[in-house]
Amino acid sequence: MLKLDKISVSFPDFKLNEVSLNIQKGEYHVLLGPSGSGKTLILNCIAGFQKTDSGKIIYNDINITDLPPNKRNISFLFQELALFPHLNVKQNIEYPLKVKRIKKQERIRLIDEYLDFTEISNLKCRNIDKLSGGEKQRVALARNLVTKTGLLLLDEPFSAIDSQLIVSLKKLLKKISAQGITIIHVTHNFEEAVNMANKISVIDNGKILQSGNMENIFNSPKNKFIAMFSGNKNYFSSDKLINSKNHNYMLINKVSQKNDSPKTIKLQSNNLSLPEIPEIEELKKDYVFIEISEINSENIIGIIIDNNNILISENRIISSARNNFEGVVNNIFPTKSGYDIEVYCGINLWVSMTKHSFEEMEIKSGKKIFLSFKASAVKVI
Repeated sequence: MLKLDKISVSFPDFKLNEVSLNIQKGEYHVLLGPSGSGKTLILNCIAGFQKTDSGKIIYNDINITDLPPNKRNISFLFQELALFPHLNVKQNIEYPLKVKRIKKQERIRLIDEYLDFTEISNLKCRNIDKLSGGEKQRVALARNLVTKTGLLLLDEPFSAIDSQLIVSLKKLLKKISAQGITIIHVTHNFEEAVNMANKISVIDNGKILQSGNMENIFNSPKNKFIAMFSGNKNYFSSDKLINSKNHNYMLINKVSQKNDSPKTIKLQSNNLSLPEIPEIEELKKDYVFIEISEINSENIIGIIIDNNNILISENRIISSARNNFEGVVNNIFPTKSGYDIEVYCGINLWVSMTKHSFEEMEIKSGKKIFLSFKASAVKVI
């Protein structure tokens, strides 16, 4: 349906660099990246508000690269919504139909249809300045949908509304997507992307770094930036690999304990099992040993350790898990379901805990604890 073929735009301080995307009809595609990465610029290129320096934009098999915005048949929900303050709800929704010279009887039918679809029929005659943020979003969506373009561009649609209204807007966008409308949604929020997308493209510094479904992006990130930006707290670059007696170990450079750490402890090295190699004592000075599952590729960039699969105890854990560490709690952050704690054990590991376990163990900064996880909890990328 929509194809971006190596589009580029250059400014003195930024470049959108040969961005290519293929978006299918009915797809909910999220462009995910930090502020200033080029996400909104891509939307502006698709809509025709920004001229490209090179590349092509193909929409429904038509090259629209040089067409003006009003000829592209694409809807754009701006972050600022751009509603007309001097028009009421009905008049705002009617405006694009008047521009297209739709007959009055058909305008009335379409307005009523999309007032009902967006669940704002009761606001039909209300002035824009009398609406809440969520209501304004729905009016703006109705105005975009009423022209039946088939492609809707959303620029940070949840940024202008209160958190309690976000769920209802998510439901509405899912409802719109279920009608077969293709949506391209820009956000910097990974959780938002996971909630909404069929497909995610991660962008940074004007480049698409990786595209795929949520599982692909989260479980097989192509580099450290994607791994960290997609919510993986425990990413470590590969510094050295060792195989001994059919066990595989990744060696991670040790980091110094933070200067503001409440307590410094002498830590045990890793593990119930360490490789039997001559240089082991020297390596233990500089590296933390992580046992990993079988290696199928030599092109390893690093590992991800699932913070939900790390066991934590006040005493050394005796189990089949071969990765065991002694550590000290550095930082504590409350979450919706419990706590995320950062533990220093030669490297800084993040562990998720339930509220019950956290309180039962009396976790606090500086507390000495033990960690354990299986090699299968380590994702090699």
